[in-house]
Amino acid sequence: MFEWDEDKNATNRQKHGISFEDNLPIFDLARTEGLMIEDNRRDYGESRVVLLCPFRGKVYHVTFTRRGERVRLISARRANRTEAQDHERRKHH
Repeated sequence: MFEWDEDKNATNRQKHGISFEDNLPIFDLARTEGLMIEDNRRDYGESRVVLLCPFRGKVYHVTFTRRGERVRLISARRANRTEAQDHERRKHH
């Protein structure tokens, strides 16, 4: 089950042109194509995961956390060049 804050979704849509609900299929692709990395850049008070995964011809960067059986989306955007290259390098080596 997926969830998100609707205000955060609106902000994400405005900032990145991507809505959370439009990117839910990426989680099906993540099993075979995705790269999941723990986001430990700072203490968020919860464990966060970055998913880098090809979707719609581009690599996407999705940050989420797990809360029991729920996946809470935090952000979604197209990966930057470095992140896309990191995905390719780590998935194919």
